[in-house]
Amino acid sequence: MARRIVGYTVKEIADHFKRSVVTMGEWIIEVEDLVRGDKSFERALKQMEENVVKGRKRRYRVTVA
Repeated sequence: MARRIVGYTVKEIADHFKRSVVTMGEWIIEVEDLVRGDKSFERALKQMEENVVKGRKRRYRVTVA
């Protein structure tokens, strides 16, 4: 969502999570593959994206473990 909604680069996302660009790229590919293969997961992500875009009614907090 960070790439699609805001337009962050893979490097910017990797820097935020303190991960390598390669690792982040691999994770992004895994999620994209999961979205293509699991329609319920795809619907859930689209719903979250709509909630984020529409007036930002809900806040999603991202934490680094």
